[in-house]
Amino acid sequence: MKGVPLLTTDLPANDGASAKLAEWKLEALALDAAHAPEMLISLTGEILPTDVVLGDELRYWIVATRFALALIHRQRLIPTMRQEGKVLVGRWAPVLSDEDGLGRFGALAESMPGACRALAWDSGAPVPQPQALLTDYLQAVVDVIARQAFSLLPLASRNGRQSGEEPAQAWIEALRGD
Repeated sequence: MKGVPLLTTDLPANDGASAKLAEWKLEALALDAAHAPEMLISLTGEILPTDVVLGDELRYWIVATRFALALIHRQRLIPTMRQEGKVLVGRWAPVLSDEDGLGRFGALAESMPGACRALAWDSGAPVPQPQALLTDYLQAVVDVIARQAFSLLPLASRNGRQSGEEPAQAWIEALRGD
């Protein structure tokens, strides 16, 4: 089958032609970072209909989500501030400084299926590198899960001060909010 997209779980035997990433326009569902972890992890516990097969790329993102959850469980995250446009925002970021974390990250990035890198919002956009794509995903998942957990913790009393009056207080509130 030349010149058509192939299902990643049903690749035909090698007919001498090599597979490559190419532009295709198709319909897809967008899933935001706030809902991705729960949905992906739920797929591992559900009994799927016999005619439904999880593709390599979906199984890959399930493994990446488990890695993000393991980082949070091991408290390998740090509060940060980033500039987004003209605004400073509080974000939670994964910490990959230990040998285990770096090794798992490298192995996971190296094993990324090509289909995971195939999405582009604009025609002709460069294909993202696995390390950059995995970094963005881990940052998004760690941030959204940490925010959800942190928002459940009570804040110390402000003693009559207004919200966001002090920089440290504003940062803490930014790490709790959307």
